[in-house]
Parts: sequence; structure tokens; C-alpha cells
Amino acid sequence: MIPSFSSVRLWKAIICMLVCSGWAMADVSFAEWERRVDAKMHQLETMCQEARELGIDVSYEEVTLVTARLFKSWARWDLSHPQEIREGMKWVWYLRDRVEAYAAQLPERELRETCEMLDEAIQRLQAVRRGDLQRRRSPYIPLSYGLNLKDGYWYLRQKGKERPVFLSGFVWMGSDMANGKYPLDLMMMLHRTYGAYGGAYVGPHKVDEHGQVTLEMGETAEILIGNLFFGHRGLPKWLEEKYPELKNGATHYLYYDIDNPKTVEFVKGMIAGSVPEVAGTRAVKMGYLLANEPHWHTAKGDWALVHPSSFTMAKFRRYLRRVYRTIDRLNAAWRSQFRDFDSVSLEVPIDPKLRGTPPYYDWCRFNMERVTDWFRMMKTEIRRYDPHGLVHIKLIPGQFRGATRSHGLDFEALSDLEDILGCDAKALTDSGTGSKRYLGELAEWGKRYRAYWQDMVMIYDFLKSLYPDKLVYDSELHIFETNHWRDLNMDPNYIRMILWLGHVRGLGANKAWCWLRNASKWRNNGTMFMGSNMVQPKVMDAYGRAMKELNACSEEVVKLARGRRVVRFFYSEASAINDATYMPRINRCYEVPVHRGWFCGWETARSLQRKGVEKVARECVLILPQVRYATSADRQAVLAFIRAGGKVVALGSDNLKLDEHAMPVNDLPDLAQFDNVTFLPEWQEEPVARVLEQVLSELKLLGTCRVKEKNTLGVPVCIWQETSLNGQRILFIANPGKVPATVTVSLRGDAQQQVKLTDLLTGKTFAGNAVRVPVFSVMLLRVDRNP
Repeated sequence: MIPSFSSVRLWKAIICMLVCSGWAMADVSFAEWERRVDAKMHQLETMCQEARELGIDVSYEEVTLVTARLFKSWARWDLSHPQEIREGMKWVWYLRDRVEAYAAQLPERELRETCEMLDEAIQRLQAVRRGDLQRRRSPYIPLSYGLNLKDGYWYLRQKGKERPVFLSGFVWMGSDMANGKYPLDLMMMLHRTYGAYGGAYVGPHKVDEHGQVTLEMGETAEILIGNLFFGHRGLPKWLEEKYPELKNGATHYLYYDIDNPKTVEFVKGMIAGSVPEVAGTRAVKMGYLLANEPHWHTAKGDWALVHPSSFTMAKFRRYLRRVYRTIDRLNAAWRSQFRDFDSVSLEVPIDPKLRGTPPYYDWCRFNMERVTDWFRMMKTEIRRYDPHGLVHIKLIPGQFRGATRSHGLDFEALSDLEDILGCDAKALTDSGTGSKRYLGELAEWGKRYRAYWQDMVMIYDFLKSLYPDKLVYDSELHIFETNHWRDLNMDPNYIRMILWLGHVRGLGANKAWCWLRNASKWRNNGTMFMGSNMVQPKVMDAYGRAMKELNACSEEVVKLARGRRVVRFFYSEASAINDATYMPRINRCYEVPVHRGWFCGWETARSLQRKGVEKVARECVLILPQVRYATSADRQAVLAFIRAGGKVVALGSDNLKLDEHAMPVNDLPDLAQFDNVTFLPEWQEEPVARVLEQVLSELKLLGTCRVKEKNTLGVPVCIWQETSLNGQRILFIANPGKVPATVTVSLRGDAQQQVKLTDLLTGKTFAGNAVRVPVFSVMLLRVDRNP
């Protein structure tokens, strides 16, 4: 049985942790809000106790109670420290004109929202007791025992049965425990409320001049599942003085040159001094995080430019020798006159005007290979001391979705190397505000959506379709804020909707960004406090309750995420490197299948070979999104797919006609001769949708349900998927759109057959086959024939 959160011991722990000086400050309005919060908390606690006695699961209400207690104490601290709050909020440079008013209103606002949150929880629990709201019992997820990682998900074993579960928590939650400031029982309570992780940290500054390594670990490292995080910032003074050239070629999150032999030697020592200390423990049950947001941007105009070192350029020349074998072949491709490979030169950062030429391609491919080799070295060294250690890398999805490929990241190769698929995706709302860059994005996608979902959905689809048996772990999930964006009045329904959408697309565990309160105040570390989840109780409550809900429905969610991906995009690294329009085009293409219930996936030359083209050809339609540039392996893979009978929809008529060096391919068969290849001159949503539906119908891949959407925009905005579980047809619907929608559900092939729709999240049964889907809502419908 889950311990009651009303226990005196835990309440005292919270008070001792969070309350500091300033209690004597009086404010009548604030005091009245405190009184109201206390009264509503008491009412909800009493109702929870009564509900427990009736056998009702109140873990959802326990999330609300803990959130209320936290914010009651935080609001008091904020009231007592107005100057510190104002200073902290000034980090949000694009909102500085609002700081004074926002800071002054914050304490009372926090309590007002807490009251509203408690009222809503009381109403929900009353509905549960009346039978108007039927929700599933959410499983208690223990600290680490009973958990087993297999087939791409964590499984919880209880009473002889296994079920998938989704782990959660916040970046920096409980990070003060190393200093003894967080009571352990409080940390356990937070774990039951929002989820939590343990783990350890090591970085260059933790290595002394004698090679001794000091791990940074809190008490929770021995209790909670976590990972060993390898940071690469903050070089110690002794290292800089001994090897001053080490910083040549450094990046934003890796402060040393990965091609310098001394760097390799140093990092191997850091691994040797840390991994044996944690191997086989709970601290690394979630593996080893090799790097945070790595990137090596090397084209002029890129963000966070890197100037390569002499070691890097020497390695590049060796790479060119391996690729071209003779200098004459390189000179012919580059249109150059180098004497030998040792004399080859290239200005880096490279000019983006060279994109689509052999020098540009060669540099970008080399940049990717050297980065992959670096992480392979780290994994090899870790496995020396922990043969079963799992590794992951926190990759930025925007680097995949974006137009440039000068960043050194081959997402497929790195995902192949990883044992756990790491990333840090983002989602935004149209009601937020931010820097000029984000406002530009808002203006475009905000015409159709209230929630920006593409960054998250595309990367989860890519990772999970290529490697379905690996866990997707988003260890810095940006759904509350980013450096360039925040929503001061965030709708908590957005949090619920985006978490559901992410997990249905393949997310298996998340650590949200971020926990900005330490033991007695906000974290004054340069992180932006204004408009964060730490000042909005409703969104914190929504996070905790949504994770409870997802775990209550985990079997359906995993079945949806493992569904057949019937529309797959062919990804060519050669086109992504050479063609600045390639990835933006896929971004636009993505809306067609997503809004029509056609589960998306990706294929590459390597994945087609690994899975078998004959098998894949029976499972999907393959989209060639104007793949102008292709390697020989790319061309052979696509042709093998076509010759195996696979259906292809090709955008444009110039697919596969140039090699990676932009040279015409003369031996390519005319794709028009194949009856199973359909050509479209350009990507227009409705014509493409009609063609895809026809092809999917021919392949018998359209599924059982036919879903039609109506809304005032005239274009679909809902995202839906269907699956079956234990003989039941399950339909998931989420609305990230600008407007509410009405969705009509029928059975394919029998449109006159009436259906019965039951929302498994609420127990509500709908009269007729049409349901209204409000903005930011989520539905998990069971679709039955209505006799």
C-alpha cells in the first residue's frame, strides 16, 4: 500500500526544508489565500482517507496534495524575498519589461492557482465516488526493485506479472541532497509524486593532477535508478596549463579537442577512475550518459562554431586518402590541383555556399565519422570496466530536424552505437512568448496549432522505427520551457496532451526540464526562473497526474507505440548534407500521415538491409521526399525495395539521380518503368493524402477505423492512431490544434455500422459515432460494434 502523504513526518520534512526567514512578513490578502489553501487541503485529505477506505485509488489526488504543499511553502518564500525573485527573473532577457509586475504578483498568484487546482481535484474525486468518472488504478512504481529493462521499455514485476511502466522525474530534482539539504523521506515522497532519478556525475574538474577521480553522488544514487553523467565542461587549471592546446577545437559542451591524443588519454583515465565505482549498481541502471547535447558546427553562420585543430585537419587528410585513394581522383572531384594528400587544404568553418559540392560533403561526412568514433571509444572504454553497461547520448532533435548537417552528428550511426536512445526534445505552445527566433517559428505553425509537436514526434518516430527494441530516454524533456521560450499562463491540459503524444510515439522514460527550486529558494545558477513550471502549480500537478494516467494505461500506450509504421520516409544522409531543402521538405510532408492515422516511420539503406527489404515491402509505403543526392548504398536499397514489390511515392522526378558528390548517376534505371512507383510533382497536402490512401488501401494497411475530422480551419489538426489489444479496438486521439474538432468514427468497409465509443480514461460512453475533441484534449477510445 502506498503511504499516505498526509503523514505528519513528511509534512514536517517539507516545512523544515522549504521555510526560511521572512515568516513575520504580513500580507492580509496573502494570508487569506494561505487560509483557503489550508482549508481545501484539509478537505481533500479527508476525502482521500474516506476514498481509501472504499478501495478507491487516490494516487492522482496525492500528486495534487504534494504539489499544494510545495507551492504553499514556495509562495511564502517568494513573498519574503522579492528582490531575489526579481533578480532571478531578469535572466529571461526577452521578458525583462514584465519582471516588476510579475514578481510582485507571483506569491498571491501561486496560492490562487493552488486553490483552483485543489478545487478541481476535489471535483474529480467527487465524480469518482459518484461513478461519473471511472479511471484506472495507477501502479506504484518502486524505487528500483522489480524493474527490468527489455524490448525497449521498463517492465515492473508485481504479483508474478509484468507490465510496462514509464519512468519520470525532473532535471536537478534533489540535487542538493549531496549537501544534506533534502531530507531523504521528502525525496522519496517526490519520487512517488512526479518520479525521480538517482545517478552520479563526473567531469574534467573532478580529476586531479594525479589522475584521481572524485564522483559526485547523492544519497539517492544507492536507492533510485540513474545514470553516470559524463560532463565535459570545466577543465581543471592543471590540465589547461599542462596541455594548453587541448582547448583547440573545443565546443560548447565539450571543452577539449576530441582528436587530440592527450584528450583521449585524459578521458580514458576519467572513465577508468569512475566506472568501476558504480558498475553494477542502481546508480547506472539507466546506463552511462556519454555527453550532454554534443555538436560540432563547422559551417559559417552556424550556431556555436567550432574551429578545428591541427589534429582534426590531419585526420581529415587521412580520411580523404582512404576515400579517394589517389590525389588525382580527389583533384578531379574537387576541381583542385593539390600535389598530394598532405598538401590538401580546406577553409573551416566551411562556406555554406559550397553546399552541394564534393569538398562540402567530404568535410561533413568526415566530421560525422570522427564524432561517432569518439563516442565509440568512450563506449569501448566503459565496457572494459562494466561489460554490461548501457550507453546513451543526449542528442538535440533540432539538429536532426533542422536543415544543416555541418554539426558532426550522424543520428543513425549514433543510435546504432547507443544501447538506450537518448535525446532532449521540445514542445511549445502558441500562447507563449520568446526570442525573435522562436517568435518567427510561432508565426508559422501557430496558424494551425496551439502546440508545436513536430520536434518531439519526428525524433521519437525516427529512433523507435529504426531501433524498436531500444528504450527512448528523453533526459531533458523541454515541455515547460526552453532558453528562448516560455508560457507565463500555461494551460495544464497542454502538458497532459503532449506527454501522452510523446509516449504514444515511442517515448519510454523522461526527465523533464527542470527543477529550479533547491532546499530553501530558487536555484540562482543562471537558469531562467520566470514563467517556469516552478511558479505554476497547475502544470506541475498536470505532469504528475499525467504520468500516473500513462502508467495506468501503459499496455495500450506501448501497443500503440509498437504499431506498424505504414508510411515511412526514406532518409538519405547524402541528401541531408547536400540539400538545404531536404529536411524542411520532410517537415512539411509529415503533417499528411500524422493527421490521418497513418503511423509514421523511417528507413535508411542500412535499416532496409538489416530488416530485410522483402519484409519491409509488405509493411509500408515508402516515401522518397525528393532524394536528389544518394550514395550507391542508398540507390541499391531503394531499388531492392521496389523490385521486392514495395510501393513507393516519389516527390519530384529527380530522386536518386546524383551521387553524394553531386555527380550524375548513369546506371540508374528509370523509376517510371516500375508500376509500383507513383510520382507527384510537388507536395500538396490533399493530393498527397489521396494518393497515400489509395496505395495503403491496395496494401490493406488502412486499419479498421475510418476517422473523419471537421473543424473551422478546414484542415485536420488531430493526431490519431489505432491498435488492438486483447481483442479490443483502441483509438487514440490528441488535439494539438488551434481549434476544437468533431471526429466521426466508423468501421472501414461498413460505414453504416453504428459503433459504440467508450473513453477508457474517463469511462464515458458517447451516444452516436461522433465525439468532440477540445483543444489540448486526449482520448483513448474503445471502439465496439453497436448491435
